[in-house]
Amino acid sequence: QVIWLNAQWIAARYPASQRAQYRAAARTLRIPYWDWSMNPTMPPEASQPTIYIKAPNGTISVPNPLYSYTFHPLPSVEDFPPIGSPSDFQAFSLRRCLEQHGIVAQRDGYPMARQHQD
Repeated sequence: QVIWLNAQWIAARYPASQRAQYRAAARTLRIPYWDWSMNPTMPPEASQPTIYIKAPNGTISVPNPLYSYTFHPLPSVEDFPPIGSPSDFQAFSLRRCLEQHGIVAQRDGYPMARQHQD
């Protein structure tokens, strides 16, 4: 669903002369699937390290996500919510969200939005 929504957002950014075409394509977007047991030959789309995309501002090259994947580090204990009451989980979730957006500070172990300096 998130990929589909992003495709709609990107399609809306194309020049007006091309927008209807890209919006129609985005509405029918499907995730690629390869059943290696039915056809063990690697699809050509997965054998190229770089792909070229017709972006709203011209053609761009990007690393091919079907070619390789870099695994991220395993999560640590701090990446999981504490065991306890629902309020502990809510505070943890809020803190993680704010940290990801760079707007959190800690006070007595609880999240607190940073004050902006003007």
